[in-house]
Amino acid sequence: MEGVSTRVWLAGALVLGAACGPRTEAGSGEQAAGPPVDERREERAMAGAVEVKDRTTDVLGTSLHSLESGPAGGAPVLLLHGAAFRAQTWKDLGTLELLARAGYRAVAIDLPGFGASQENDAAPEELLAAVLDELGLERPVLVSPSMSGRFSLAFCARWPERLAGYVPVAPAGVTGYAGRLGAANVKTLVVWGARDHVFPLEQSRALADALPDAEVVVIEDADHACYLDQPERFHEVLLAFLETAFAGR
Repeated sequence: MEGVSTRVWLAGALVLGAACGPRTEAGSGEQAAGPPVDERREERAMAGAVEVKDRTTDVLGTSLHSLESGPAGGAPVLLLHGAAFRAQTWKDLGTLELLARAGYRAVAIDLPGFGASQENDAAPEELLAAVLDELGLERPVLVSPSMSGRFSLAFCARWPERLAGYVPVAPAGVTGYAGRLGAANVKTLVVWGARDHVFPLEQSRALADALPDAEVVVIEDADHACYLDQPERFHEVLLAFLETAFAGR
């Protein structure tokens, strides 16, 4: 892939035939996942509950609902959602709590016409730009699964400098936007489920090839909504990416 630096991983094993990035030694299996789930729950309970705030904001003339956690001065992470989901998904999954405990300002929004947000006829990229302005999100990392790709890909093609990083998760619109992303020099982590039957795995390579600074993580034993099938693995790679995206902030 000439002119493109792309590393491709499969939850502990290199996939898609890529030759760059570290390998897992044969027979070594995946890295240790940390304490058992019950212990992690106990640790969270001992640390106290993380407050998740409901917020309704006027964005381009209609109301937009969001959930927010973490310190106001933390590095911002904006979470979008797929067609079958909404902002509440990130709360239920524990993502908002996880990011807050890591010191990030995490904001999940209901896209127009979903959850508690009203319909809005604005162009997707303009709507997203207005969300950043109204919520005071300066150069966030943008996490964008599935259907929300029509918002995030359009935004990246037009205003990549407004993002500290981009995490498309099997986004819709790859074939339509791949040719428009060559100037989008934003650090990107492309995430895909190995068993995705909605958007073929090959689209992850096409998207990474279209972006100047992208790597691909393929999550094994996961379908289209890979963050639901393998939340611990998804959170692991997301936190690692955030650390590099916000390095020096």
